[in-house]
Amino acid sequence: MELTGYAGDNEELAQAGSRSLSPALAGFLEGWQPRQRRTAGFQAMLFNRLDTLARAHPEWDGYDLLTHALGALHLIIENDRLTGGHTREQIVDELAGLVALERPDDGPGRHHEIAAAVVDLLLNARGRHTRLSQPYMRVGRDGAVDHPQLTLRLVQTTGEEDAATPVLRPTPEAINIFQNLFEFDPSDRAAAERYRSERMLQRRDYDEVLSSVERRSTSIHGLRSDLERMLRRISYNVRDVDYAGEVIPRLDEAMRLIGEQVDAEEKFAATVAEHVHDDAPDLPRLQRITERLQQLIRSLTGLHRTAASFKLEFEAQQDRQLFTYRRMTISPQAEIVEPLLGLTPAQMVTLMQAPLAAWMGVRPPRVASLRTLIDRIAPGRRDTGTGAGRKPIRAGCGA
Repeated sequence: MELTGYAGDNEELAQAGSRSLSPALAGFLEGWQPRQRRTAGFQAMLFNRLDTLARAHPEWDGYDLLTHALGALHLIIENDRLTGGHTREQIVDELAGLVALERPDDGPGRHHEIAAAVVDLLLNARGRHTRLSQPYMRVGRDGAVDHPQLTLRLVQTTGEEDAATPVLRPTPEAINIFQNLFEFDPSDRAAAERYRSERMLQRRDYDEVLSSVERRSTSIHGLRSDLERMLRRISYNVRDVDYAGEVIPRLDEAMRLIGEQVDAEEKFAATVAEHVHDDAPDLPRLQRITERLQQLIRSLTGLHRTAASFKLEFEAQQDRQLFTYRRMTISPQAEIVEPLLGLTPAQMVTLMQAPLAAWMGVRPPRVASLRTLIDRIAPGRRDTGTGAGRKPIRAGCGA
């Protein structure tokens, strides 16, 4: 059984014993798992040992051991690059300053103890400075599964044999781990992958070119998810979106990046087309690369159209949400009246004083008037009904 195929290919499903693998998983095992598992395994070995160290020292709870481990690795890499390396004691003393910054109230002894433990973890001092190891699953092209050992050494000691204090130097794996933890913008990562594809194409390593194109296709999903999330925010409540200050700058940047990627991928597709001819030794692979590039260009073009339609979508949502009747979506009794009934009078005054003042608007000030006070409290004149011109007999009668 041969593990070939990528998601979307109309190929037979790869067989694994009595179970079948989808083309997506077959493509993962062939193009993604070997490298991803190696990188993730390196990181897992470091993180697992940090977790073990934290469990062994509950009194260190609250210290960010991962930050201190990365800080120690950074010190070892930088000192190796600038000065040729520092000794273990020099690295520990410098790292103790970072540990003390996190918990300055703890004593210097604890700070030095934590720094020394982290550096020894990178050196694998408990394992006598041997390489760390971890078994992992490997699938051959015929479907056979084995579990070889993935080994890792983060830091090694170098120096003369009679040197009392050898210097610490990072391994290539440690530098790779440290760099891979840095988050890149998807467009920058795509540009780096494209440059790598050009180099692999010159070497006629067409499998690597195809894998790189697949990775660039995957990176598009990050930008698409970002735009779709913004579109959902607009559809849910257009008032919560700052169109001029947030949406327009993000769309301008996205459309510029997508346009640049489309131009670059079209140029790379033209370069690949120069290698495609009837006498090409790897014509099927080149044709597959061309097909994947065309799919990538179509995806980028569709994404560009989506970004360009945001203005119309925003205006449509404005018309729908701001100029149409919207039903009440809360329960006044459960969410307004009942909570107010549970308040004391003093709490009610504190809560409602400011809103009521704003809702009732400006009112004329109450100014004391002596004339008004006299008119209100002075007794009124009595009318007996017997004066001149009165007819008491007809009082209260009609006409």
